[in-house]
Amino acid sequence: MKTNLKRLRYGPGFQKAEHRPPWKALATLDDHLAAERKLPSWRRRSKLLRIGDESRESRTLPTWLPESVQMAFATAGEITAPAPSVLVLPGARTAGLYGAIISAENYLLSSVSFNWRHQHPTHEFLEVERLSPAKWRPGLVAVVAGQSGSYYHWLFELLPRLEMVRRAGYEFADFDQVIINRPKFAPQADTLDLVGLPAGKRMFSQRALHLGAKLMVVPTFPRNTRYGVPSWVHRYLREKFLPLVKPASGSRRIYLSRRKVGVRGLLNEEALLQGLAEKGFETLFLEEMAFLDQVAAFAQAEMVIGMHGAGLANLVFCPPGTRVLEILSRARLRPHYWLISDVVGLRYHCLIGEVAGSEEDPPVRVDVEHFWRALDRLISG
Repeated sequence: MKTNLKRLRYGPGFQKAEHRPPWKALATLDDHLAAERKLPSWRRRSKLLRIGDESRESRTLPTWLPESVQMAFATAGEITAPAPSVLVLPGARTAGLYGAIISAENYLLSSVSFNWRHQHPTHEFLEVERLSPAKWRPGLVAVVAGQSGSYYHWLFELLPRLEMVRRAGYEFADFDQVIINRPKFAPQADTLDLVGLPAGKRMFSQRALHLGAKLMVVPTFPRNTRYGVPSWVHRYLREKFLPLVKPASGSRRIYLSRRKVGVRGLLNEEALLQGLAEKGFETLFLEEMAFLDQVAAFAQAEMVIGMHGAGLANLVFCPPGTRVLEILSRARLRPHYWLISDVVGLRYHCLIGEVAGSEEDPPVRVDVEHFWRALDRLISG
């Protein structure tokens, strides 16, 4: 049941201390609801709309992975995902690049205010002396901005959170604005058209953002661990986008190049390209492809090779049985794409390369002989 906006008393000046940082951070949404129950009845207006159940899932670690990778991935396979829910907050505010949520009582809600550099009970807005005055909207605002606008987080957090708002009974036309991260690449903007978010409703989060609304709608994050995305997210992405591309036999061999991205590339890529082409691999630059062209390419893939990077998030669109070779940096053994592969039913392999620079996100160099041996194993199944 939707809240009657006319009965709410929130708006500019309601929070007389809105220029101040939040009093403190509340760890969970239950903490917020418990704090609200202590208020006068007319101010107990928050709602938590649960649209699914908590889930516990296990991923199966392939026995053929190198020991160092198995050790790095070992703890990521047990996933407890929170019940997908949507929080409805009268008189709340949102602030900053990652859409921090501040309640009408001036508490920061940590569980829907992810930040790369801070974990509860710390947050950047608890450390400032003063916030800029909030701009207020008289109607309904949804906040779906999260911890990053990168392609991986876009697919596995932002789009599912938009879907959670829809499953809670809202239409995008209901909102004055929907606050999202600014997409880094054009294909991400394609997805907003495909899910039906009108361009006129979109508002991009930014560092200077401080906006209040008479009623704010905030979906929870689909995961509560660093890597553990629940399987319902994978199902949603496949069911939403695969029907929009032509069915295929799964015969393409794909190599994903990061040469044009500028970070975390494969330093000795040129030594591999001719041999890859001779074995039937085509080189793709995903940042130059429309979103549905990317979906189609992965939906048609029998083999995918690529450096660890956000483009491998498209593995979610592969047919079961697709063989994957991820090139990992020894300094960056992260399990994102093994986890996706396990849910979708892909045969995951990896090769460890050596860091070839001192910058924050350096390129990687692979041993060429080790690469060809890994490729032969991939081709042989």
